[in-house]
Amino acid sequence: MKKNNIEINENQVVNKILDLCMYHQIEESINFIKIMECQIKFCYSQLELLEDSKPLWFQKKKLNNYFKEKEELELKIEEHYKKINEELKIIEKMKNSIND
Repeated sequence: MKKNNIEINENQVVNKILDLCMYHQIEESINFIKIMECQIKFCYSQLELLEDSKPLWFQKKKLNNYFKEKEELELKIEEHYKKINEELKIIEKMKNSIND
């Protein structure tokens, strides 16, 4: 009888430790999302600066570089949003596993 009781207690302890690890992983994921948000804000700031210094229509080379830089920044922003979305999905899975 005691052996079964000890096994049950060990399983409960292991489950609690796993839940604690998942909780900390969720916190880490939330911090990662905050970092991504800061990077997105930075990219938007760069876009604004780029827009402020947009070359005139007759400056072909500068205009081409402008559009290239703008496209690169927009792609970075899109990548950051994808990473945030993936991280949110992971957080949701971890929360569901803690509740189970």
